[in-house]
Amino acid sequence: MAPLSPTERRSAADAMAALLLMELGARETDLLASGGKTLADLGLQGRLEAACREAVGRPLDRMGSHPTLAASELSITAVAAE
Repeated sequence: MAPLSPTERRSAADAMAALLLMELGARETDLLASGGKTLADLGLQGRLEAACREAVGRPLDRMGSHPTLAASELSITAVAAE
């Protein structure tokens, strides 16, 4: 497992932001930010992971949010290419 470089993190963040801006309305954004709903509840977890994989150009080992963190604080790592 290799952490993402700053460039890869920026690419992944840009991809996530673009998807969220297109898919979420004000109510969904508020629910997500407040912890009332998760990305999975909104049907976006898989799509966000796919967008990040595509933006980074390598498989991601793990992508998740922590319930105690704000929605914008996602942790992402990638699997080292073999």
